[in-house]
Amino acid sequence: MEMSKAALKPIMSLFCYVGKLIEAAMEYFGIESTSSPSTKHVPQQNIQKTHVTRRPDVFDEAMDGFFETLISPLSAEEVGRLSYCY
Repeated sequence: MEMSKAALKPIMSLFCYVGKLIEAAMEYFGIESTSSPSTKHVPQQNIQKTHVTRRPDVFDEAMDGFFETLISPLSAEEVGRLSYCY
């Protein structure tokens, strides 16, 4: 089954945005490669060693800044970098 370019466009856009999301997360947390640890915005507590009932709170604290950065208004330069996703 062969798909037309018009049918592939939404799929390609999805992959592009997922890639941009991963890129943003790596930049925010200071991760240089998939095998390197976070160097920025590291949780104060090791989540794995945190009591099970406290883990969601520790995770939320670590992710709040990332989500604020992610949904903040974009500059013209940032919009330009996303334009190839359309």
